[in-house]
Amino acid sequence: AGMRLASRDLPRAIDELREAIRIKPKSAPIRVLLGHLLRTSGDTGAAIAEYRVALELEPHDQQSFSNLGDALSTIGSAEAIDLYRQAIILSPDDEVIRSKLARALEVQSPGSSPGAGPR
Repeated sequence: AGMRLASRDLPRAIDELREAIRIKPKSAPIRVLLGHLLRTSGDTGAAIAEYRVALELEPHDQQSFSNLGDALSTIGSAEAIDLYRQAIILSPDDEVIRSKLARALEVQSPGSSPGAGPR
């Protein structure tokens, strides 16, 4: 899949990662990478599904909460807020995720304070 990425053959790289998942279905890192490629290709729904499985496989991975939050945020889902809050619990000093949470809160509640943090 790495060579396909380098050559920008996204459909082929996605196919190769799906094959890798058939071989190692419990590999969260493979599912995260597939999620990234699916988002890049415009298939946000499939990316969300892969991120959800990755999170089930590694429920204490801050980045998995953030990845799923990012994908859900792009479709306007309020669930992103809860995911960013979970990521902050796991990594309280991560300013990038705090910023993502503030943006998600602002989108869900226009006019609220953009600096709002987790409750």
